[in-house]
Amino acid sequence: MALFPDATQVIDASVAMLSRLESEADDAEGGHERLDTGVVGDAVNTAARIESLTKTYGRPLLLSEQTKQAANEGAGRRFEEVDTVRPKGKRDQITLYAVQ
Repeated sequence: MALFPDATQVIDASVAMLSRLESEADDAEGGHERLDTGVVGDAVNTAARIESLTKTYGRPLLLSEQTKQAANEGAGRRFEEVDTVRPKGKRDQITLYAVQ
């Protein structure tokens, strides 16, 4: 888990982590260095629901409309609208975006 002051930094870090994971997919030792932590809250719950949809849509990274709007789109990233869903346990719908 990491905290960032800016949504653009969140997206950049996520893309970098996914790239690193792909390049080190054969390294089975990395998992031993992970910490077992827990966080609660509505934002964390929503993020977990969105993350679980990555398999459904075959996308390694999905963002909410709120994160997309908070990100600086002029920073070289393009976004593709994927779908609008109502995650389990949520009253409002969320529009999902993939990073291009």
